[in-house]
Amino acid sequence: MTGFFIYFIKFYFNMKSLIESKIGHKVLALVLFGAISLFVYSQQQEPQIKRHLDMSVFINQAGYHPNAAKYCVTIPGAVEFEVLNVETNNVVYKGKLEEGGKDFGDYLVGTFTPVETSGTYYIRSGKSRSFPFKISKYVYEEPMQLIVSYFSKQRCGNSTTGFLSPCHLEDGWRKENRNEHKDVSGGWHDASDLRKWVGATIYGMVGILRMSETLQPLWDNGQVQEELLWGNRYFLNMQEPEGYVMAHVGGDLFKHGDSNRWTDNIMFNDDDRGIETKPLDNGGQYTFVSVQAMMSRFMRSDPVYSSRCLAAAINCFNWLSENVKNYSTGVAGCALVAAIDLYKTTGESKYIDFAYRMADIIVGRQITTASGVPVSGFFRDNEQNDRFYSEISRADFVFTGLCQLVLTFPERQNAQYVDAIRRYCDNYLLVLSDKNAFNLMPYEIYAKEMATSRKLGGGYWYKYFMNPKNPERSDNWWVGINANITGKGIGLAMASRILKDPKLAAVAQRQLDWVLGANPFGTSTMRGVGYEHPKFPTAFGNSHYLPAAPLSGGGEFIPPTTHIPGAVLNGIGGDMNDMPDLRPGSYNTCEYWTPMIGLTMWLMAELTSMN
Repeated sequence: MTGFFIYFIKFYFNMKSLIESKIGHKVLALVLFGAISLFVYSQQQEPQIKRHLDMSVFINQAGYHPNAAKYCVTIPGAVEFEVLNVETNNVVYKGKLEEGGKDFGDYLVGTFTPVETSGTYYIRSGKSRSFPFKISKYVYEEPMQLIVSYFSKQRCGNSTTGFLSPCHLEDGWRKENRNEHKDVSGGWHDASDLRKWVGATIYGMVGILRMSETLQPLWDNGQVQEELLWGNRYFLNMQEPEGYVMAHVGGDLFKHGDSNRWTDNIMFNDDDRGIETKPLDNGGQYTFVSVQAMMSRFMRSDPVYSSRCLAAAINCFNWLSENVKNYSTGVAGCALVAAIDLYKTTGESKYIDFAYRMADIIVGRQITTASGVPVSGFFRDNEQNDRFYSEISRADFVFTGLCQLVLTFPERQNAQYVDAIRRYCDNYLLVLSDKNAFNLMPYEIYAKEMATSRKLGGGYWYKYFMNPKNPERSDNWWVGINANITGKGIGLAMASRILKDPKLAAVAQRQLDWVLGANPFGTSTMRGVGYEHPKFPTAFGNSHYLPAAPLSGGGEFIPPTTHIPGAVLNGIGGDMNDMPDLRPGSYNTCEYWTPMIGLTMWLMAELTSMN
């Protein structure tokens, strides 16, 4: 760094006569701009460091429940591995390494599930070792608490915990009439931005509520309720009298990034932010219904507030019933979950009937076994069969919805839904996840060759990651896979209970393992948990200012979003060969987005409840 500035001072005096001219000032500005750009870009590059320790044994850096499946992954070399107690440095377990699936290259996999005694351990294999990790039945309590704390730091409005509070007190004016104000302050910022997308930030509610319902954590001293009430104020205020929920505040109102900014907190100034008053997408509307029904149950100790949440859920559900005529498979999954939650809250049979209607739509679109086809069990996205259902930045409510249906109504005739769950797991997810050593879930399957896709045979192709040059969007938007794999992991954990199949629980565990360090980079993609966190995007210039990857906030606001423990990043992405690509400093992989955070928390809760 010192050398850079010495070089620039020498350059200044060598160019002194030119600089003192009017043209020279412009030249200096351009040179300075380019020099700083080059310097910042150079700082974004990963330094080549000679390691004293070879850390190429990859594990879940948070750790494991005593009864959980436990795997390590390493590069070829040794044929055995050892588990050592950190305090004593004694070997407590030895195991053989076996070859894993080849999709990501040559890796060896070791199983140490029999190690169940609580403690702190590390793994040694030849000259390689792992980071230390814990085995404890409380192993995910601290990470889940960190996530709740994360949301308190992301609060928007007049909180005492938001990282730059108070902020955006004047949110917002209605898009169709700037002079008409509606109080939609509060809520949470999404990602490393200041935007408040309803469809994304509502996953904070999903994650916290599902965790609370699943575990009823002993560590909760009221902070869970406090955070839910803070977040839900925003969502309730975004609902219109007709029943639907508006799309966002602070998002892209007229063009990209036009509202992603700090404001002076004085109403009716030019920097006030507008509300996108058009309805949120239908899947997001049904998720709002589900959240309000869950909040109604959660807040039964406060009958007035509980009733308000239930009324909001029913109002939105009724609006959807009148306005949605055709259901894509993804929307049917969201609707299925919403109906189950409404039934749990009200006990009204009409919601059971609607839930089974949605389940029938989903099962009717499942691809069943056919001769010569290597996989089956996945779903058409719609009746036209033009593509297959997948999710990258939301929950897999199709999968989890079917599982929740069977678990909620075990006394009913559910054989066709159980069979659909089994086909989706055994004939699709497990078949493809066995093709890589990490048991990573697939992102999408195709009936024709696509960019970056892998040939499967039988007329099908598949891939694990979104195309980094996305042909379906003019802005080339794509993100990493943490929401995809944690969402499927939740379903696998549920399916394991339904099908009484521990293999499904083991693969569910491996999705969380990937997020927390058991990946080819040995990086934990959850801030504050584990080690080797990838470089954080920084808001220096706009998103195309540096030759490096796009930056946090696109440079649209300063000061930028800070590092927040408990944040879960978008996740590792893929290159043009569908191979893992970390891309340190890129928003695509290294920003933290709310769905990834909420779903990781939910998966932790599901895995904890199973053991």
